[in-house]
Amino acid sequence: MPKKTEMHWPLGKSAGICIHDNVLPSKLCKSIIKFFEERPHFNHPGKTFGGVMPDTKLSMDSHITGVNEYIQTEEEADFLSKADNAIYRLYKVVLAEYIQQYATLLNEWHIREDTGYQYQRYTQGMGFYKSHIDGSPFTGPGGRERVLASVMYLNTVKEGGGTYFDYFDYTCDAVRGRIVTFPASFLHLHGGLVPQSSDKMIISTFVTCPPDPVDTRPSSAPPTSEIVGGGTELPEVEIPEV
Repeated sequence: MPKKTEMHWPLGKSAGICIHDNVLPSKLCKSIIKFFEERPHFNHPGKTFGGVMPDTKLSMDSHITGVNEYIQTEEEADFLSKADNAIYRLYKVVLAEYIQQYATLLNEWHIREDTGYQYQRYTQGMGFYKSHIDGSPFTGPGGRERVLASVMYLNTVKEGGGTYFDYFDYTCDAVRGRIVTFPASFLHLHGGLVPQSSDKMIISTFVTCPPDPVDTRPSSAPPTSEIVGGGTELPEVEIPEV
């Protein structure tokens, strides 16, 4: 039987923080972790809007989507391409469900694409990301403003490692396969807590709003009219082998 989405609003829809559990298959999560753990040359110090700032963010990051200068073999390129496609096919269902919940997102804003996927590793007892917001109060000419942010957890951290939302005094725990989505606004100040029991591996992405009225949602995305409060069937995806 095909898996279906499990959508939760821990603080109610008015808070805008939405959790989808069991979206990323365990095998996919483990495969992505293994790929980057076996290839340390892919990983580089995590950056913020201000660049590398280890007092603000202490992580090792790598791009899954797009051109990666660290690719050395065709096998590595093939793995990242397949991983990117698998994440995209699963995440677009989550995004469609979220958009369906808010009339402004559904009918007035044209937010149908993400910025790609970035792998991040936070070392046990050390890694963190201080409280920050993911949006900005402006955008340059022709730019695309961040509207939503999502964190995808690749492993379960039993102690620490969650995403803490300061103004809501709420922590979303790091659970393998979970995706948390929230507005990239000043109200959603949040930070990555230090993982105490193990390393934490996540994937991050943002959803943007183009300045023009063109609907950029990929044609393969499920029609929003078919999305009603969770329970959407998740697609079968090809899981790349390391």
